[in-house]
Amino acid sequence: MPPTFYKVFRRRQVLYPTRRPYLRRAAFADFDGICGEKTLTLSAKPGIIPEFLAFLFQSEEFINFATNRMIGSVNPHVRWRDIAEFEFNLPKPEQQTQIAEALWAVDAVVATGENALKELKVLRNRCADELFGLREKLSDCSRRLGELGELAEIGPVLGVEIDDDALVSFITMADVSEAGNIDQMGTRRFGDVKKGFTIFRDGDILFAKITPCMENGKGAHALQLEGGVGAGSTEFHIIHPRKSGDGRFLFHLTMTSEFRSEAKRFMHGSAGQLRVPASFLRGFKLAIPTPRDRELVGKELDDMATRNGILGSYCESARQLQKFFIDCVFQATPLR
Repeated sequence: MPPTFYKVFRRRQVLYPTRRPYLRRAAFADFDGICGEKTLTLSAKPGIIPEFLAFLFQSEEFINFATNRMIGSVNPHVRWRDIAEFEFNLPKPEQQTQIAEALWAVDAVVATGENALKELKVLRNRCADELFGLREKLSDCSRRLGELGELAEIGPVLGVEIDDDALVSFITMADVSEAGNIDQMGTRRFGDVKKGFTIFRDGDILFAKITPCMENGKGAHALQLEGGVGAGSTEFHIIHPRKSGDGRFLFHLTMTSEFRSEAKRFMHGSAGQLRVPASFLRGFKLAIPTPRDRELVGKELDDMATRNGILGSYCESARQLQKFFIDCVFQATPLR
């Protein structure tokens, strides 16, 4: 154990790390243990239900209160005497018990949903790796060894002939998630983005080529673009399927851990500016299924991604419900 881990905590105490309170960290201990010196070990006074008190440190008003009282620049933190002044509406003990039961019930729902989401993501990744991991062993006679360049053109779209005033979709690297989603999509005049940005068409795959975005899994299947055209970061490789039905298959291929690991081996450049060359994408070897099977693989993985998205939205809704409830309960009273 590090020498700073010497503080003993007991079951039913609340643990509150004092560093960077804006990170919203707090825990209710259901066992005895040892923690670091920068963690407060708090015991509820008579008339306070510990299970109720634990949620105080998650309330928006408390977070703001503590953040405004941070000291230190390298490791900003709060002191107990500063946050001990926080005031809030305190219900009667029986009401505290009811509120705590409701909040912990929502917490259990969130935890169950998040665990299920993690398992679904693992299952999807395993399925994808299994479906695309036959580059060496071609036991399936419907597959043959080939290169990604046979299925797609690599590189930005050239010679797009549309009016400069026409609106097109605009996607930055920040707009693309590590789960393969486009979180938001803006629009720009084509004349403003036709130079200095990467141009792509509806159905193309965006593949982040620069570190650490590539290793983190950034990429997307660009669909429903404004006017059928998009522009985005020059740090995207554009994969344009030669057949429209191959888009989903190619997108999910580029999101597999095997593909990303292989791409990492081919990165070159200066430290912090490593990039995947387009030649890697063109020459990537894979077991190529029939066109019909490529469509089926893409659809199946799309369906799994949709289920993941639905469960993710469900988890997020439960978290927002819990946060709303906590903020309502722990409203600070005006100081007088």
